[in-house]
Amino acid sequence: MKKVLLSCKGISKRFNSSPPLFSDLSLDLYSGEKVAICGRSGSGKTTLLHILATLDTPSSGIITFSEELPFSPALRNIGFVFQSFHLLEESTVLENVLLPVSIARLPHAVFLPKAEELLHQMGVGHLVHQKVSYLSGGEKQRVALARALILDPQFIFADEPTGNLDFETAKSIKELLLKIVDETQKTLLLVTHDRPFSQSCDKVFELNNAKLSVIN
Repeated sequence: MKKVLLSCKGISKRFNSSPPLFSDLSLDLYSGEKVAICGRSGSGKTTLLHILATLDTPSSGIITFSEELPFSPALRNIGFVFQSFHLLEESTVLENVLLPVSIARLPHAVFLPKAEELLHQMGVGHLVHQKVSYLSGGEKQRVALARALILDPQFIFADEPTGNLDFETAKSIKELLLKIVDETQKTLLLVTHDRPFSQSCDKVFELNNAKLSVIN
């Protein structure tokens, strides 16, 4: 039986005196589950993803991770993949992958073999000492995937991970991400405009008019 790893109840978000971006949202994520959130631009998908990843705080509501309050070591259980990569351009590929290790104040020497192994799995092992600024978009996203996996998180949160890539590169990144999630039994929460990509997930939600509804 799959275990609920993340549960959010009554989540709302508003900015200043504006109407709420969304309100009273509830969602459970189960171990090994792939979940997609779709919706028009500006509907609040990325904000919701950031809240669930503890990168932002809700205006109201509660989030729990594995029956524990989230705002503590929860970030070690989350690997985040951004549309714009969010890599340090003047640092090397290896330095970028090890960035979560540095933030967590863990010893680099322990994670170095894993970082190199992940980069080889992503097909960019030959670029380990290359500066990120010299990489293509597809190579950068492969590095970002390795960075997301370095601490062996329970969750992979991906915000439009193929949005800045051409069709063929996007296809290879989609296949790689889904393969990783299936092989490692991680839980994926994906925000995307790509309907075929979302249909590869176990559940698809749409965020529209401040409400979250199941569409598949």
